[in-house]
Amino acid sequence: MFFGKPVKTVSPRELQMGLESGDIVLFDVREANEHKSARIENSVLVPLSQFDTSKITATEGKKIVLYCQSGMRSGQAAKACDKAGIEVSNLAGGIMAWHANGLPVKSGA
Repeated sequence: MFFGKPVKTVSPRELQMGLESGDIVLFDVREANEHKSARIENSVLVPLSQFDTSKITATEGKKIVLYCQSGMRSGQAAKACDKAGIEVSNLAGGIMAWHANGLPVKSGA
């Protein structure tokens, strides 16, 4: 049975390097309250509950990465992007893996 092509993933360290070099645009597909309580700095909130692939954009040459708490919701969003012809990657393990790797999480407004 064919379920479509697998979602591309990036590790927390790959994401960190891409963010530092400016090569990645990062989207958070969790809900607003989750984003406010803990997020990866400079991520753009596009909640899965209101997901619209037209909001997933990046300038030429930049890679798009999606994340959520554990990688499940962002995996769903990545599949929707794939169907819309938008190439994205998913942060493997979500913000939980990011934080577990000792990478910074921002909180508050």
